[in-house]
Amino acid sequence: MINKIKILPEHIVNKIAAGEVVERPASVIKELVENALDAGAKRIEIIIGEGGKDNIQVVDDGAGMTETDLLLAFERHATSKITSMEDLQRIDSLGFRGEALASIAAVSRIEVTSAAGSGGEGTRVKIEGGIVRSVGKTGRTQGTTVVVKNLFYNVPARRKFLRSTTSEFRHIYRMVKKFALAFPRVSFRLIHNDGETMRLEKGDLKTRMRDLFGPREWDRLIGFEERSGAVGLRGYLGKLDLLRKSRGEQYLFLNNRPIIDRRLNHAVFSAYGRALDPGCFPFFVLFLKIPPDQVDVNIHPTKREVKFRDEYGIYQLVRSAAKKALASDESLFSSLEAKVEQPRPIPGMGPQPVTPIMAFPGVPEGEEVNKGTGGPSGEEKRGEVGTVSIWQLHQRYIVSQIKSGLAIIDQHAAHERILFERAMRSFHRERLPSQQLLFPQQVELSAEDLLVLKEIGDYLEKVGFVIREFGPRTVAIEAVPAILKAVDGARVLKDVLDEYRENKLEHMEKLENIAHSFACHAAIRAGDKLNPEEMQALVDQLFACQFPFTCPHGRPTVINLSLNELDKRFKRT
Repeated sequence: MINKIKILPEHIVNKIAAGEVVERPASVIKELVENALDAGAKRIEIIIGEGGKDNIQVVDDGAGMTETDLLLAFERHATSKITSMEDLQRIDSLGFRGEALASIAAVSRIEVTSAAGSGGEGTRVKIEGGIVRSVGKTGRTQGTTVVVKNLFYNVPARRKFLRSTTSEFRHIYRMVKKFALAFPRVSFRLIHNDGETMRLEKGDLKTRMRDLFGPREWDRLIGFEERSGAVGLRGYLGKLDLLRKSRGEQYLFLNNRPIIDRRLNHAVFSAYGRALDPGCFPFFVLFLKIPPDQVDVNIHPTKREVKFRDEYGIYQLVRSAAKKALASDESLFSSLEAKVEQPRPIPGMGPQPVTPIMAFPGVPEGEEVNKGTGGPSGEEKRGEVGTVSIWQLHQRYIVSQIKSGLAIIDQHAAHERILFERAMRSFHRERLPSQQLLFPQQVELSAEDLLVLKEIGDYLEKVGFVIREFGPRTVAIEAVPAILKAVDGARVLKDVLDEYRENKLEHMEKLENIAHSFACHAAIRAGDKLNPEEMQALVDQLFACQFPFTCPHGRPTVINLSLNELDKRFKRT
């Protein structure tokens, strides 16, 4: 019989191994920067082209390598960080698996130049698809330069799955920002397509955070420190005006290693309690210091996830420290009090011409809304428009009697549908009207937000925003979509940038993505009070839409409850 099980050829094994470590250009930069930091670099320069798809270059001033070490570094499982089984129990370096250079070399054309001393001479090695093509001497000060070209050139299926240049660069920027936060005493420089997008001089954590997030955000942070035995915790929590609609501004570090841990994220979220609205996420930067033998960092090929020996204890430490820090800040509670007492203005729902009889599409032909003789009481709000009885239920649903029963409209979903279709029309035809602001709103944005704004700025103008550059990281909103009325344009802008940046809707076309994000964050919400004229206007505009019965997410906007169904519920039949 012919054996079915065979040993894979080495070049296939190497490509499979590379797939575990090298997911995208940002993965390459992560591994190379970790190597540079482990080598003691105090200056790291990253130069990339086309989001890292065509060219990646990382230059450092670390310890460097001799010719022998440099050649060994490209062998699988070759590392200077691990020498015994005991070392695996107390890992204190960023890189230790010995797979990075071998994996990168297997799926790219790579050139490494390194010098271990101050003699001015180094070694240059060129490797293509895992095969060494040349080795030679060259002039080089102490440190290492790695140049990676044509990533996945020999794995075309993987290359096809890379995202757009802008999307890949955002992943890179996020990765470099995390290292910059973890190592404030190392200078970082990031250049993309010949343009400098980050320059950070070495300093302390306070200076680094102000440089990365801007002085305005720094002033909205609550700093704290806590210790429990051998475990140390320090960090910064954002006040309520830094809440965002995405998870992109939560930074967690373990012994200076950027990690992902949903349990610890939850510990921080729960510390905010009811101050945290559903769907909102706080800004935080947390640094955990734990003895290496109390944590396992070897459970994931890319070392993004870790396992704590005392998971419950770490969770409680983070939660209690965060609660204590938030409780000590009076401005947090004054912000919460203001949020509860001051209802949000209703966007674009002023008095409009009223249709005396309101017909609901989807209701049996010839049926209309009949004037009611009674209605909900208490906190439910009743209003009459023309001959129509219409109520707002729990400041969430619009309810009206129809001949066959009851019609219920979700006010947020309905407004989303209206704004989505208006935005899509504006992209292809007429621009939505703007409302000039008496005083332009200055908005400080992160470098990531600015990148997204440049990408979709033309489309935001189509829906009514007028935005101008005001400084290196500040823009001025001079006008907002007229349909927003008194709504905070800066908040809506940041929410739209958040959702687009996080690629929550990557399966959609670009225009639909932008329209969807705009509609979601500009629409009225559950909890917004509407007067009878506003409710009537919302209903009229909904049923003027091309697809009135679902919101852009696909949820229903209107539900009919028939008398038959109600009779069955009350056991009248």
